[in-house]
Amino acid sequence: MDLSQANDIRALPVSELRVGSTQPRRSFDLERLSELAESIREHGVLQPLLVRSVDGHYEIVAGERRWRAAQLAGLSEIPVVVRQLSDEQARAAALIENLQRDNLNVIDEVDGKLELVALTLGLEREQARKRLMQLLRTVPGDEHERLDQVFRSMGETWRTFAKNKLRILNWPQPVLEALRAGLPLTLGSVVAGAPEDRQAELLELAQNGASPFPPDACPAVQAENQSAGPRATCQSSGKQAFSFQPGRTDQRNSGPLAGTDAGATPTGDRRAELSCSYR
Repeated sequence: MDLSQANDIRALPVSELRVGSTQPRRSFDLERLSELAESIREHGVLQPLLVRSVDGHYEIVAGERRWRAAQLAGLSEIPVVVRQLSDEQARAAALIENLQRDNLNVIDEVDGKLELVALTLGLEREQARKRLMQLLRTVPGDEHERLDQVFRSMGETWRTFAKNKLRILNWPQPVLEALRAGLPLTLGSVVAGAPEDRQAELLELAQNGASPFPPDACPAVQAENQSAGPRATCQSSGKQAFSFQPGRTDQRNSGPLAGTDAGATPTGDRRAELSCSYR
């Protein structure tokens, strides 16, 4: 999937560009988009967009966010690099740029990298997922080399991705949706590893500000940050425990959480203890 072609760099009217059919990105943060627009007003567009010619117009392959911000900034033209790309090449280029974002959530990252693997190996998504796991156990060959090349620009090897992140797609749908909305991966892994009948309650705690600690570290967690309000101390009796900082200590969060293995108990001075034990 070699994209190294002679570049045709030019300025095009923003009105002549169209959002590409290969774009993986689903949403844009309006506040961050406004910040980029302000930067563009002051400094211009520093990195050209990657576009291709399709049916008499120019389709954005990579750089849709810059294009949207340029319109907010009032620009009439924008610098672009024009390349002749197939649908497969355009999709790969769009995926790679999207995966290099600094605010990418873990689900979009896993989805994007798995799709990139599928494109690289010429397989369907689920076939690519199975093939990745097989390649971990086989002698390095052509497929290994192609994956090494694709992942080189992303700061992670495909082996690390396959071993540590691919399994996330097996997690319950509510956890995946929470991760897509910004829930930290460490919290998602704790909830996903809990018994099914405890997950909804623990997920609610996590979304309200919980943070996980290793069991041997939990007893040392204290409410030192007074300006941040009440913080739970933590006692561990199982493989994972939470320390959380609720906005309030109400009856719903004090008492058993779907059984005796998980509970949050007020301890006075606006503090609470939360322990989780999975059997």
